[in-house]
Amino acid sequence: MASVRLWIGAMSVAAVTFGGTSIAGARDFTVASWGGAYSEAQRQIFLEPFAAARGIGVLTDTYLGGWGQFEAMKQTGTVNWDVVDIEASALVRGCEEGVFERLDWSRFTNAGDLASWGKAECGLGVVAGSLLVVYNRNTIGAEVPKNVADFFDLARWPGKRAMRNRPENMLELALLADGVAPADMYKVLGTPEGVDRAFAKLDTIKSQLVWWEAGAQASELLLSGEAQMGISYNGRTATAQREGLPLEMVWENAVVYADYWIIMSGTPHLDVAYEFLNSTLDVDKQVAFANRFPYEPSLATATAKLAPEIAAGLPVGDKLVNSIFVSTDEGVRFWQDNADALTERWTAWRAN
Repeated sequence: MASVRLWIGAMSVAAVTFGGTSIAGARDFTVASWGGAYSEAQRQIFLEPFAAARGIGVLTDTYLGGWGQFEAMKQTGTVNWDVVDIEASALVRGCEEGVFERLDWSRFTNAGDLASWGKAECGLGVVAGSLLVVYNRNTIGAEVPKNVADFFDLARWPGKRAMRNRPENMLELALLADGVAPADMYKVLGTPEGVDRAFAKLDTIKSQLVWWEAGAQASELLLSGEAQMGISYNGRTATAQREGLPLEMVWENAVVYADYWIIMSGTPHLDVAYEFLNSTLDVDKQVAFANRFPYEPSLATATAKLAPEIAAGLPVGDKLVNSIFVSTDEGVRFWQDNADALTERWTAWRAN
């Protein structure tokens, strides 16, 4: 994991130890995020202006998702990061295990404007995105899919289907296609019969599935003609649309998720971390980020200021019919409790 310096400041921080945990000494304030174009947009819009205004050094690093990097820090006793942009499943675990700070909301100046998903015990909302049905308008034909049930309809739309190779959210989409209401999702999926029902629905298209691991692959499969429809990210698809590529999104039955900023427990840069998080609650900066990278801002007023053509590519508004927000306590805890068993079943199902 190579760190990248964003701003050269005059300060350095001495090594600090908290409760037996060593904070990497004499390093600058460090922010970890997802890498690539996403982190580059964060760097330019949020990090560089903050570092310049504060007159400090700021480093960036790459978070790979999941819990592995946090577990490694626990095992070694060395914390290399101060603030991280994470997914909801890691947020809940880190909060419960005391790895992340429980946020003091009195230290935020604009928290009252946060979207409904933007405030968690240990997390400040960054963006919301979605996984949804996507198709190539140049190859789909005269009739186009309207919901996730159409994704499973091989009679009306023959051809391959591109799907992410992991059970999370794919099982939810299968049950949405089979008529399960979003509000009942984890009641159904939390039973053996519900899991069987999800896999039975997947069986109906199993012979036509092609798999992707990285988000860019879904668009590539659709644009190359290798797949007739796919499950893909709204951000990837909206970016492709901005480039003039012929991809269309189906918003009914979308799976919506959120990412959050967290502060690492024991950081020697606690005040700086709060200042940085506060600096992200800036309407104009959030609009600029959404214009660059198509995800819903955490501030409601930022979403309201988006141009219609930008908002069209984001999981906002009335187009989210029968969609499910999965970054809830119920959804996150379901996958915390069942991820290993369902991944094992998913792998065996794919192999047979």
